[in-house]
Amino acid sequence: MTQNWHDWVCLGLTTLAVGGTWLDSTALAQITPDDTLGAEGSRVRSNATVQGEPADLIEGGAVRNANLFHSFQEFNVEEQQRVYFDNPAGIDNIFSRVTGGNPSNILGTLGVDGAANLFLLNPNGILFGANASLDVQGSFLATTGNGFLFENNEVFSATSPEAPLLAVSVPLGVQYGANPPGAITVQGSALRVNEAQSLILAGGEVLLEDASLAVALLQNGQVVGLREGGRIDIGAVAGVGTLELSETNNLLSLRFPEDLARADVRLTDTTTLDVRANNGGDIAIAAQNIDILEGSSLLAGIFGGLEFPGSQAGDIRLDATNAIRIDQRSLLNNVVGSDTVGAGGTVEITTDTLQVSNGAQLSASTFGRGDAGNVIIDARDRVSFNNGSAFSSVESLEAVGTGGNVEITTGTLRVSNGAGLVTRTFGQGNAGNVIINARDRAVFDGGSAFTNVASSEAIGTGGNVEITTGSLRVSNRAALNAITFGQGNAGNIIINARNRVTFDGGSAVSNVGVGAVGTGGNVEITTGSLRVSSGAALSASTVARGDAGNIIINVRDRVSFDGGSARSVVESGAIGTGGRVEVTTGTLEVSNGAALNATTRGQGDAGDVVINARDRVSFDFGSAVSSVGSEAVGTGGTVEITTGTLQVNNETLLSASTRGQGDAGDIIINARDRVSFDGGSILSASTFGEGNAGDIIINARDRVSFDNLSDASTEVRSDAIGTGGDIVITTRALSVTNALGLFAGTSGQGDAGDIIINARDRVSFDFGFVSTRVGLDAIGTGGDVVITTRALSVTNGAELLAETSGRGGAGDVIINARDRVSFDFGFVSTDVGSNAIGAGGDVVITTRVLSVTMVHYSQRLVDEGGRAMSSFAVLSLPPSLIAAS
Repeated sequence: MTQNWHDWVCLGLTTLAVGGTWLDSTALAQITPDDTLGAEGSRVRSNATVQGEPADLIEGGAVRNANLFHSFQEFNVEEQQRVYFDNPAGIDNIFSRVTGGNPSNILGTLGVDGAANLFLLNPNGILFGANASLDVQGSFLATTGNGFLFENNEVFSATSPEAPLLAVSVPLGVQYGANPPGAITVQGSALRVNEAQSLILAGGEVLLEDASLAVALLQNGQVVGLREGGRIDIGAVAGVGTLELSETNNLLSLRFPEDLARADVRLTDTTTLDVRANNGGDIAIAAQNIDILEGSSLLAGIFGGLEFPGSQAGDIRLDATNAIRIDQRSLLNNVVGSDTVGAGGTVEITTDTLQVSNGAQLSASTFGRGDAGNVIIDARDRVSFNNGSAFSSVESLEAVGTGGNVEITTGTLRVSNGAGLVTRTFGQGNAGNVIINARDRAVFDGGSAFTNVASSEAIGTGGNVEITTGSLRVSNRAALNAITFGQGNAGNIIINARNRVTFDGGSAVSNVGVGAVGTGGNVEITTGSLRVSSGAALSASTVARGDAGNIIINVRDRVSFDGGSARSVVESGAIGTGGRVEVTTGTLEVSNGAALNATTRGQGDAGDVVINARDRVSFDFGSAVSSVGSEAVGTGGTVEITTGTLQVNNETLLSASTRGQGDAGDIIINARDRVSFDGGSILSASTFGEGNAGDIIINARDRVSFDNLSDASTEVRSDAIGTGGDIVITTRALSVTNALGLFAGTSGQGDAGDIIINARDRVSFDFGFVSTRVGLDAIGTGGDVVITTRALSVTNGAELLAETSGRGGAGDVIINARDRVSFDFGFVSTDVGSNAIGAGGDVVITTRVLSVTMVHYSQRLVDEGGRAMSSFAVLSLPPSLIAAS
């Protein structure tokens, strides 16, 4: 319909055939009153003088109370023509209708010689050309409805003009009939109304091409600041019904009934709608589809340089029953300008589908002194940001105020290709929140949602990123960020997804950034299943002055870290306490270099890594670390795993060790069934620096196994200063096979820890090792090896060592086996090395049956001065010898 009407107008500017009568181009320039008002008909006085210049003045009309009614067969204003309505005293509203069959072409100036509001109605369409302008002190409404509705169902109708016009007062709305209403087109026009007034277009389709609509105060042809803003209201109607007129903030406005069908509104070619003022100023568009394209902009807010305390900007509201598209660097901007005092307004969008793309922006920010507004989106079906953005920010270092929220409620949200949902503060004031409620799913694919304290000079608290959805996917370097770089705490990232959350090369970060002073926020995820892969990262760390936040994961079914990480780290140079990494789920898998990390590399204690998995935990070339790094000062945290079954494979690292100044943490494993370590996996709570080693405590109801060069260590390593930790294993059965084994010795300065094994059924060392030895050049006492079980076997070169090769006594090897102890090419030693200073320990075996086959037993002796002697004793017994002790 739009294209046909446009073609029709183009033809009409030359010659036009209507009803068999040919009209030349002068017919379109006519203002022809009709005879429907009888003696009260309209009159056109040519060559009148209005405001000191020549003009055509429309006089006469029917007066009813404070309303003046005009009726025309044709109504057109040609280029360079000035047409004004006379404004008799006591008249507040001027209503004009066109009863003929042609659209109105406004190509020159249309105005009112007074302060009355002007209403123009033509059901066939209205065109404002490139040189069209308005000169009205009141409000202006152009509509292609059938008539104006008043009280008692009185209608001033263009399609039924014979109806009597009785006493009327305030208009209630615009009536639309069965015939499709004409379009309103603004082509290159600059249409303006005065401050505190409304500019309303209510058509079928409304098409704005290179147009400028504004509420503005002109002085010498220039727009100057307004104390009171006005309103631009655009509505598009496609069906039968009444488009209601009401007052919003004392300004004339449109209100769509829910059952009134709508047409489309389209803004193209850098069209601008501008209601910026010192106070108020609203833009509202209601349609079926709204297109804002080609660099078009909607501008509200408070002008820079205007200072009126208590000022409140108006709102920008888009309401579409189907779709809204904002594209090609177009802009919805509701801003408190620099050097300005006042609160920002809202950018609010209600639709079925929203698309913001190709550099388009929605902004409700402040550069001055006053709070920013909110960006609120309610889309029943879906929202897409594709290289587009939504902001609510405190945008400059000089700004003072609280940032607003970006709130999105929809079925599906997609943020991609560098798009961003942003709340941040560069000045003095807290950032707002990013709040997403996506009924079905939310996808961040190379896009981001972040709320930051964005500058080292900023003072304020970061907001939260809150996502509630069915499923969430964050991929292709997409980011959910809540970071502070200034003076203020970072916000939290809170995710609630009914079904699943996937981070595939994306991240969720709540950090204390470089130069900041503040506490990091938490990353909290609650969902059915979680997958973190391909370098994806969940981070709540600190690289400045402030405690790191926590990472808290609650997953109903399954968590998988596949080449991804969760980290709450005190980085090098930072001062602060690390946070917890806490995972609660049914099954946890950590693989392909994935890491759960709560380390300190700066000044501050590390946090804990706490895992509660109802069924199973699996590490396959992964890690869980809560350690004190080299040059760090602080205490290591605890790595604690509670599950049904724990499998640790393929060079996995579980560490709570210390390499800096501070005690290592503990590793605590509680398994309802079994625990296995395989393929060179390492458990370490050792000390490599200045601090005590931690303990390794394993409780497994069924069995514990170490295989293929796997080991557990709570040692005091070379050059370290501190006490070794204990290794305590409680289970039904323990096997150490083809493994490095269990180590609680000392190679530095400090006593070794003990290794204590309680196995209800059996313990097996098959080419496995247990050591609490005092190493060469070490200073400290060796720990004990204490094994309590039903049956013990030490075979194929396995060794139980409580030796000393340094300065300090060896520990004891104490074995209590209810039924049987078997050594088959096994080795047990409480030896004192040749250069050692210290007493050897005891080997004490208590059992019912002792089987010794090719056993190697060694215990060096020392002289009375405590120096090691060179004597060496080896006892080798044949298989036939079985003795009880």
